Amino acid sequence: MTRELDEVEPALATLLALGCDTLVLVGGDGTAGATLSALVRVAGETDLPRVVMAGGGSVNTIARSFGARGRADAVIEHWLDAEAPVAEHTHPLLRVTADGDDPRYGMIFGNGMVCRWLERYYATDRGPVAAARTVARSVGSMLVRGPLARQIFARFDATLQIDDAAPRDVTLTGIAASTVRDIGLGFRPFATAGQDTDHFHWIDTDASGLRLGMELPAQFLGTSAARSCLNHASPRRAVVETRVPMAYMIDADLFPAASRITIEAGPAVRFANA
Repeated sequence: MTRELDEVEPALATLLALGCDTLVLVGGDGTAGATLSALVRVAGETDLPRVVMAGGGSVNTIARSFGARGRADAVIEHWLDAEAPVAEHTHPLLRVTADGDDPRYGMIFGNGMVCRWLERYYATDRGPVAAARTVARSVGSMLVRGPLARQIFARFDATLQIDDAAPRDVTLTGIAASTVRDIGLGFRPFATAGQDTDHFHWIDTDASGLRLGMELPAQFLGTSAARSCLNHASPRRAVVETRVPMAYMIDADLFPAASRITIEAGPAVRFANA
């Protein structure tokens, strides 16, 4: 049983020494990113154990992406009683390196409007209902160009390099990258996520709140809007340098501001559900 973050790596080392071949994570998206980062630090980027996401946190987007439904204890009981996994998929993790620090690993990255929306959400009660309320308030402000939307969609200057393309100077409102399709509340904008273990799905945009609000129905339905305000790519690597250091997010956890962030397709992990 771990109670503090610094207890996770020793616990994982013990489990791996005992020959653990399946690791069940109980918790939300933050638990996923923190535990998977610790797992790679302990085990390296190859021969990682199979992972089952059981949910149990306030934000369970990643667990639901891999088939977790219902309470965490029911997922665990179902897994233990199963003779074999019903489904097993190999997905890459994102490897995120900020200002030369040690890499962090996870499945969803974001900055700009993504982080500002999360900050707003974390200031409220957490959970699906609170998330829906925050989305509703944000959309309402977007449609009338209110102060909340202006705050969330503040523009920032950056230099962006995708794979081996020449770096380009851009002005954006948000960036997101993912190896899973779902981002919660029914939205699935990362259409190519998980299709190739060497690539991830990338989105950047300079859209205002009003422009993005007009496209939300298409994003909810998982379709492409005509003349979309979202720029999509499927790179192996992306480097973002911002004029002013900016906070960033991995799997719903917020991290301190950085000026240069490298996002890469990282180690592949087998995710299973019973």
